[in-house]
Amino acid sequence: MRRNFLLSIFLLLFICYYGSAENINSLKEHFDLAVKHYLSRNYDAALDELRQCLSIDPGSDKANKLLPIVLKRKDDELRSSPKSVSKDDLGLADEYCSWAQSKYFNNDIYGAMDDLHVALKINPNHKKARDLFATITDKIESQRREQEPVTSIGSVIPVNKKHEKIKAFFKNEDLAIALRTISQLLNINIIFPADITGKVNANFTDAKPETVLSTILRSTGYTYFIDGTVVRVVQSNDSTVTNRIFKLKYTSFTEDQIEDIKDVLSDKGRILYEPKSRTLVIADAYSNIHDVEEMVKKMDEARPQVHIDAKVMEVAVTKLANLGVKWDQNMYVKLTGATRPLTFPFDPGVFSSSSELGKYAPLSKPPEEGDISDFPTSESTAFPYTTVDDFTFGSIESGTLQVTLDALTTDGDTNILSNPRLLAIDDEESEILIGTIVPVPTYERNSTTGQMEITGYEDKEVGIILRVTPRIHQDNYVTLAVHPEVSAITGYTGENNEKPIITTREVTTTLRVKDGDTVVIGGLLNEREIDTITKVPFLGDMPLVGFAFKHKSKTKEKTEILIFLTINIPREFKTADLR
Repeated sequence: MRRNFLLSIFLLLFICYYGSAENINSLKEHFDLAVKHYLSRNYDAALDELRQCLSIDPGSDKANKLLPIVLKRKDDELRSSPKSVSKDDLGLADEYCSWAQSKYFNNDIYGAMDDLHVALKINPNHKKARDLFATITDKIESQRREQEPVTSIGSVIPVNKKHEKIKAFFKNEDLAIALRTISQLLNINIIFPADITGKVNANFTDAKPETVLSTILRSTGYTYFIDGTVVRVVQSNDSTVTNRIFKLKYTSFTEDQIEDIKDVLSDKGRILYEPKSRTLVIADAYSNIHDVEEMVKKMDEARPQVHIDAKVMEVAVTKLANLGVKWDQNMYVKLTGATRPLTFPFDPGVFSSSSELGKYAPLSKPPEEGDISDFPTSESTAFPYTTVDDFTFGSIESGTLQVTLDALTTDGDTNILSNPRLLAIDDEESEILIGTIVPVPTYERNSTTGQMEITGYEDKEVGIILRVTPRIHQDNYVTLAVHPEVSAITGYTGENNEKPIITTREVTTTLRVKDGDTVVIGGLLNEREIDTITKVPFLGDMPLVGFAFKHKSKTKEKTEILIFLTINIPREFKTADLR
């Protein structure tokens, strides 16, 4: 009896241990899969695995830490995904995809490309269309490898000649002689028809081989393609259709850019673009494919970038005034290009409209008679005009920036609110937000009750928003289109106080800044009340009579928000490195 009891206990312990070990292994397996899916950006699968982890062990530390990260990524993905497609559009995309499949199975690849392009334009996430796209690109690529040589001349140029530029002068020269000259200069094989005709008049200085060859041939009615290690010249009226597949490296094409490419295609040209994988398929005649190829390559070039280091600081106005006097005497703080400049540290009084320097203040626009608007405006807030009390601009040379920042942070009167850094693409707007996202209700009138009802919410950015569009110039200067906006919630309205009242100040200006210098934006004034209690020790704390030995006072302190934007052009995009 006792022996059976001990055996039962042993079996029970073994089962518990084995089950626990199995759960641990299963937990690890699910967590490892969750990490794998997360790294591959398959957030739905990662969430499924994490749910399995938590069903095994709700207290799993690793799973509980990873879960909010995956949820945040999933939320970001949903916010950035294209707007939902309507049922009618989904049906239309299905129809175009079916037509494309039918044409593909009937070996009409180019007709399939046309219909597939429309389907993916309507719904970029259409699974069947994307699968068919992959099938078509695989088939085109295999055919091209078997039948069609590339047109990039770089593949046939010897290694010691790859970076060599051509200097050549042709005056009424026979085309055949010009081609032999290029062949000797680059040490490449060029084959052309025996009856080739044409005269060449051109002068090349430090030109790329592709440029020289395509320019000469295009001007005489010929084109070329690469056949193994040979450059083969053919007549431009060669209407044989060939294909090109481009994996875009630096950009995603917009519909306008796709239309620009369509404009240079011949009558036989076809185009298919899959935005998710940024893959472009083009079919066109031999005589035109080289020009299309060059156009796509130029559109997909790495665009210059500007590094922007932003510092947002809250400084007591009294300190600014003191430092301003000191800087005028001991520091060289130079204004280098505000279109309507004010000198740092921005004393608006000096630039009043009645003073001689008032012409340098930002423009303001008084209200005009007959102006009707649904929103209240004033002289200081009517976008895009502003007064000197709102925003002021200037710049600091790179050598004095650190001295300026050290001077501002010598005591507790300065608070660094934020120090974001970003890379901004040339000629594209970038945004810095120091604040929060506030849900603002949207309303529609109920047709039954006639009352306005909340139907959803729109996100509104509230705080300090800075939009910057840089433009790099050849002299290593950068033109900045700057749009600062400062907003705050000043109250709530509505029956249930559900609508925030948001006040906003904003302006747009353009500044020219040297690489390494710092743009300064000021004039964002705040005022706060400080309650101060002074009392006689011990006596001020006595009950009943203590009030006679203490004094309460209120003081107002003004602070100014300063935004420092240090502009740096990465080395690879500077003028000297681009030459």
